[in-house]
Amino acid sequence: MIYTLSLNPTLDYILTPENFEINKINKNAAYEYFPGGKGINVSVMLKNLGVANTALGIIAGFSGKEIERRMCEYGCKTDFFEINSGESRVNVKIRMADNLETDVNVIGPLISEGIVFEIIDRLCEKLTSEDIIVLGGAVPKPLNEDIYSKILEKTSKCGCKAVVDSTGDSLLKVLKYRPFLVKPNDDELGEIFGIKIENVQDAEKYGRKLMDMGAENAAVSMGVKGALLLTKSGEKFFCSAAKGEAVSSIGAGDSFVAGFLYAISHDKSYAEAVRWGAAAGAATAFSWGIADKNKVEEILNRMEL
Repeated sequence: MIYTLSLNPTLDYILTPENFEINKINKNAAYEYFPGGKGINVSVMLKNLGVANTALGIIAGFSGKEIERRMCEYGCKTDFFEINSGESRVNVKIRMADNLETDVNVIGPLISEGIVFEIIDRLCEKLTSEDIIVLGGAVPKPLNEDIYSKILEKTSKCGCKAVVDSTGDSLLKVLKYRPFLVKPNDDELGEIFGIKIENVQDAEKYGRKLMDMGAENAAVSMGVKGALLLTKSGEKFFCSAAKGEAVSSIGAGDSFVAGFLYAISHDKSYAEAVRWGAAAGAATAFSWGIADKNKVEEILNRMEL
């Protein structure tokens, strides 16, 4: 079983106004709601690809209930922990006709370590070496950046694999627990080492540094440049980006993780895993919301490895 954990899920409120002007009343805006957050997005794409998984997370208030309702509407299996104070985030995304995006992300409810460990202790009662846990997203306050590390300290004793899609110290601190896969994008990888990733060679150099520090495999998503996968056996695979009109970047990196896990769960090679990851990421970038399997397969057929 694949488990995703979203410590701070969101209800994304996406507006697409015909015109957008500062200090004006903007009318006739189309709108949509989507449950969001890295773990949520991975779970939705896995479901769309036909992979059994369970979305874990912490929800609160009316927005939290709506996140859960919409996940169930998608057919996703959930096991959320509901707290009695605060509200789950409602993030506003404004998409303009020229494909520019403006995001307003808010702070979610206050979450204690005790709640997180209650979820993880309950999960560890059923985790086995056949399972995978996916951790991702910024760490919500007042939790410390080492919370993912503390989670892996517990789950690693169960023998399960871990996939971590985070940034900065929260990513660096998990490496000692040898996660199965880490997946920064090129900007996040550059920020970790204080440099700018200019090309695939830079991505390989600094991706391997993460592996030297403990990661078994490292994938670096690079947007329109493509995606790079470095494996524990020393292999490297680069998949060029699919051509198409990008609608939004929301969930594209998370869809890469889900596509990669789809391939791994079907005993495909690492070469196929990066192709599926890149295809899933591109399919979501070309779609409103998380893409369906037909869209992923259509793009997969024209991916170059």
